Amino acid sequence: MMIPNATTVAALAALLLAATGCGSSPSGAPYSRSSADAPSNRKALAGTYYYEGGDSGGYQKITLTLRSDGTYTKVLNAAVPGLSGLGGTHSGTWTASGTSVTLSGDGNFPAFTHDLSAFRKIG
Repeated sequence: MMIPNATTVAALAALLLAATGCGSSPSGAPYSRSSADAPSNRKALAGTYYYEGGDSGGYQKITLTLRSDGTYTKVLNAAVPGLSGLGGTHSGTWTASGTSVTLSGDGNFPAFTHDLSAFRKIG
C-alpha cells in the first residue's frame, strides 16, 4: 500500500476541495487586510465550523475552528478512490473578507481559502 507524503496529500485535498466547490486556492497575490478582517469581525466569525461533502470522486469532512485572536485549527479527513486516510490537523493564522476565510497554511498544508457559507457553524 502506498502512503502519500504531505505534498501529495495537500495537492489531493486542494483538488478535492476545488471539485466539491468548498474552497479555492488563493491567487498568490498578497492578501490585504480589509475592514472585514478587523478584530471585531474576527470575533463575530470566531467559532467552530463543519463541512461534509463529496461525490463519486471522493469525499471530505472538515472541522475548522477560528479563534478571535486570528488563529485557527483545521482537521481534514478526505478520501479519494484508490487512496485512504488523507488529511490531518494543522493550524496557523486566518484572515477574512466577507464569508471567505484564508488560512495561512503550515509546513504540511498550503495556504487555502474557504467560503464559510458552505460550512455549518457548530460552536
